Amino acid sequence: MRTLMGGTLAGQLVVFAVTPLLTRLYSPEAFNDFGLYMALSGIFSVLATLRLEAAVPIARSDTDAVGLTRLSMQSSMGVAVIAALSTALALHLGWFASSTHPWGLAAVVGVSVWLIGAFQSLTALSIRRDEFGQIAKAKTTQGLWLAVGQVGLGLLNPSSLAFTAGDAAGRLAGLGQLYGGYRQAGAQPAVLVTTSGLALLREYRQFPLFSMPAAGINALGAQAPILLLGLAFAPTLTGLYVFANRLVAVPVGLIARTLSQVYIGEVGKVQAKGGTLQPVLTRYLLAALMASGVGAGLVLLTAPWLVPWLFGTQWLNALPVLNALLVMAVIQVPASSVSQTLNATGHNHWQLIWDTGRLLAVVLAFVVAHQRELDLPQTVWLYAAVSAACYTALIAAAYASLKRPGQGPQGPAVSAQEEAS
Repeated sequence: MRTLMGGTLAGQLVVFAVTPLLTRLYSPEAFNDFGLYMALSGIFSVLATLRLEAAVPIARSDTDAVGLTRLSMQSSMGVAVIAALSTALALHLGWFASSTHPWGLAAVVGVSVWLIGAFQSLTALSIRRDEFGQIAKAKTTQGLWLAVGQVGLGLLNPSSLAFTAGDAAGRLAGLGQLYGGYRQAGAQPAVLVTTSGLALLREYRQFPLFSMPAAGINALGAQAPILLLGLAFAPTLTGLYVFANRLVAVPVGLIARTLSQVYIGEVGKVQAKGGTLQPVLTRYLLAALMASGVGAGLVLLTAPWLVPWLFGTQWLNALPVLNALLVMAVIQVPASSVSQTLNATGHNHWQLIWDTGRLLAVVLAFVVAHQRELDLPQTVWLYAAVSAACYTALIAAAYASLKRPGQGPQGPAVSAQEEAS
């Protein structure tokens, strides 16, 4: 597990490290298109596999595991086509402003959705086979080539299409390492007799019926700001938000994911011994709050001179947006770090209710901002305030779940910290 976390950390840090180069290669308009691409591919990619990849590690047999992997990759291809056509239609109707050709961006979104779905599927099978070293290598390789692709294509042609295509092409890297394990697993004598896709769908129907909608709602809640800002503001302004969000989302995701993984491990040990979870929950909340508060405070103090020095003076206008997201991160990190409490205590439905409520609250915030004709910083501050209230409610739900017995641990689910992935 530590190897896997190290690979994930290395891959994301490489992508984050090239941001100063990207801000000098690409314009705010290009960042707007990249944000739109990331939002659409992020939403469709969680639907691409029908969440069947979540069933692979816990499948009843190796035959089912290989069959589910194959089925989830096949469904990814179909959803990728739907994603591409939907993106082209949305751009053609003028729902979103883009500086690149609609079909060009649509094609890149489709390719990305397919590659992300395939990577998720193969990763799940590798987890079942305890091939954590291969997963770590694949994620590190992928992160490296994502960075190389975006910088390399940007040096050749610093356009929006190069920005998005560099990301999509980089996602192909690492698949080969995982695909070898898939072929090896499929060649085992015990799995040569395959189960039909329809039979697998019937057997594991709870994943597309329940897990997929929950994941979709979570993804919509995470990506809604970029899409709604794209509807309300010019690409130049939306690009400022995408830039600021990139600076905040990566460290928030890394800190929250690391704390969450350690936290849920300790929760499992305490539950096995029949202990009380409240002291553990409080301890991790305070640790996460201290880490996020100190980190956000340092960035808030240094951003006025750090941003132009690292990223260029054209991004100074993003400072008010960055400040709002940093303040939101102070509560987002603690809430995300302990969000798995609801799953551990058997209150998965509370997580679904929270995801749905967060989505509705975020949409309402942007509707109010549009009606009151707020500018970009004011809109983002309103969004940050509403999100902070939602994360506070998630913490309250975590404490409440300790006092009301649930149905026991239900396994991993899409939680709040995954939105920054």
